[in-house]
Amino acid sequence: MGKGNIKDFRVIDSSDLERTIFYITDNQLEDIRDLEHGQPFPLLDIFENEKELCIQFEVPGVRTEDMDIAIQGDELTLKIFKKDEIMEQEEVSFLRMERKFGGFKRTVRLPVPCDTGSARAVCSKGVLHISFNKVADKRGIVKKINIK
Repeated sequence: MGKGNIKDFRVIDSSDLERTIFYITDNQLEDIRDLEHGQPFPLLDIFENEKELCIQFEVPGVRTEDMDIAIQGDELTLKIFKKDEIMEQEEVSFLRMERKFGGFKRTVRLPVPCDTGSARAVCSKGVLHISFNKVADKRGIVKKINIK
């Protein structure tokens, strides 16, 4: 019995594969859901360095008391209510209205393992900056278990 034509055999952990497929499709679906109503709002950037994961949202004209940030599992949700005092005036008639007002919600999955208890948020010049301490990803580590 020979080895046949199998030159390289790798075991694929089905839970890792499932998690990867879910992550890719969920993020793509999030973008599609956002685009149903035009450009996603609020716009965001996600970046990292060696120690931190950072998420920045553009929130021009939104007061901090009109923002709500929550984290559940590995999902961060930002809810904001942006109101315009001009709209509340009865004698005003808009000739053109391009700015967005009302309630908005944006949920993003944290792309790397983080200590969610370390979350810090600062809002300055219309940008909300949220950062987390990163933690080691232990999902791919093999640990030997001794048999007694």
